[in-house]
Amino acid sequence: MKAKLFKWLKTYYWFLLSIIIGFAFFNIANHFTIIRNFLFNIDNGMYFQRYVESNSNILQRILLRLGFYWNQVETFIIEINWKIIGKKLLRFMLVDFMNVLNIAINLIVILFLLNRIYLSKVNFEAKTTKSAKLMIKFVLYLVKLKKLWFKTLCILKKNNKKIKISLIIIGFMHGILLSLLLEILLFIFYYIIAAIKLQLHIFILSIIQSGIIFIYIYVPVWMQVIILLVTFFFIAKARANRVLDKNLDSLKVIEKHELAFINIIFGPPGVGKTRLLVNLVLACNENFINRLEELLKEIEIEYPGINYGEVIEDTYRHIKEYPKHYYYFRLLHEKKSNIASAPFGIIDPYADELSVRLDFDYIRPNKFADVVPLEEFKILALSELDKEYNSHYSKKEVGEDGTHLFFGTASHWMKRNGKVYVDYQQPTQVPLNIRGNAESFIRIKDVKMKYPTMLKLYRLPWKLLYKLLYNVIDLYENFQERLGKWTRRTGKKIRKRYDYNFLYGFFRYSIYFVNKVKKYFDKWNYIVFSVNLEDVEGEVIKELTLKINNQDEYWNEQRLYDSTFLSKGYDDKYKASKKKWKDLDSWSSVTPKSKELKEIHSRFINKAFFGFEDVSNTQEENNVKQANTATENEFKELKF
Repeated sequence: MKAKLFKWLKTYYWFLLSIIIGFAFFNIANHFTIIRNFLFNIDNGMYFQRYVESNSNILQRILLRLGFYWNQVETFIIEINWKIIGKKLLRFMLVDFMNVLNIAINLIVILFLLNRIYLSKVNFEAKTTKSAKLMIKFVLYLVKLKKLWFKTLCILKKNNKKIKISLIIIGFMHGILLSLLLEILLFIFYYIIAAIKLQLHIFILSIIQSGIIFIYIYVPVWMQVIILLVTFFFIAKARANRVLDKNLDSLKVIEKHELAFINIIFGPPGVGKTRLLVNLVLACNENFINRLEELLKEIEIEYPGINYGEVIEDTYRHIKEYPKHYYYFRLLHEKKSNIASAPFGIIDPYADELSVRLDFDYIRPNKFADVVPLEEFKILALSELDKEYNSHYSKKEVGEDGTHLFFGTASHWMKRNGKVYVDYQQPTQVPLNIRGNAESFIRIKDVKMKYPTMLKLYRLPWKLLYKLLYNVIDLYENFQERLGKWTRRTGKKIRKRYDYNFLYGFFRYSIYFVNKVKKYFDKWNYIVFSVNLEDVEGEVIKELTLKINNQDEYWNEQRLYDSTFLSKGYDDKYKASKKKWKDLDSWSSVTPKSKELKEIHSRFINKAFFGFEDVSNTQEENNVKQANTATENEFKELKF
């Protein structure tokens, strides 16, 4: 018994501690006073209405002041004397502006002389001044305080349940909780009465007036400005989030209803073909997930008395009794990803894993269905297909049928719920046997970077401050001279000085923290693609606007794709065994490593970037060269 008691006390010591602290604040008279005030308030009206009535003179004063300011503005607009304004402007240009210009010229001359005398010399004596060391220590101390603060928040979050219960106990014992509950009941009571009497607008107006009076009395002007700015910031942030939500929703709708089974994206270099391809693939993946969930829901609605949570635990029963549910459940939950990609990596954020690696060898020669077991709800994303295709498109390398057979038969393999997205530079370069299978071409006409309007006002100061600090640091650290007297070309930058003083350290830390704030705002950037949907003959079917959110391209602080990874080489030649579709591995990172690239059979990567060739092709070419050399030698001998 004692052991159980000690165990209980060890577990719920905080509960007893809360009761003890609550008894320290307990006063039975407070509770009776709160109940008495509640009965009084029921008869005398709601708190907000009584607050407005008791402070009606302050409300009148606020209205009079607002009216006075409005009259001042109105009078200024009506009685504008353009002659006086013109005289003042002319006087400023002739007198004040010239004085300012004179000071500026003198300052520039002084800075130029200081630059030539002191800062142009290279100083190799690296040193950190005492003031800079003190500043660095101070910043590190602030960083420690920040870590301690976040650690405290984590502890509070971990124990939030205990803290909430303890606060409720203490608040009830003190009487604050009882007072709050009775005020809420009073509010609900008068809200219902106002609704019945059709006086809800008066009720809400009294709440707004109470807030204005309270702010006018207790909140200073400088704090009112801060509250106003913070309020508008949250409004601007909410509007920006709504814009991004609409962007994603419209992209999903267009992908679902406007795009066909095989879609070829093309446009000039650097216009964002890969970027658009990745975002369309992810939108398609989300649509497929929604469709699979709808199918599962429809199946479960037909059997209301069955707990599918128990059915899923028994795989044999799941397959035997509910095969359709098992099939769609397996597609949704048990697959690594719905996306297969080549030659770059696309992450699947919904599965918390990376996409599978597609080997180009699967789409070269004719492969039977048992070798390429494609199924429903599979998405293929093929980037730089023109380079890959043209690097091997010949009967010698791919056989009589070639890559186009893959596109011609993929619709039968993938059935009705599958999509293929291809990145190709020019539609005229797409071989006709692939072009004929494509159902829509997406031509990128124009790309623009956009930002939500209201939030732009909050980002602008940080953006300008970052540019200013960057230019100041650049001016301080480096010096660049012209190569000659009569040339505009400049040489490499020379380091002016290597000492780390207080001012330089201040600029470095300032730009570091300003950049963090700027990056926070950059999350709301979005890109607008103006595209044309075209048919095989190049005729425009429809003009569309696709909006891509910048924040949707990142997952776990990594970009979802990297189209420039092909510049990273690997040492060994491709050696990989043939794998079935279900055995394909996943990418280990968004930017694939050289070891993983070895496992992708791609002649374009091997030849164009890394100089490696296929063994069989190299041997055949050597045999042909030897045969040609022998023939030439025989011909020379005969001619001689």
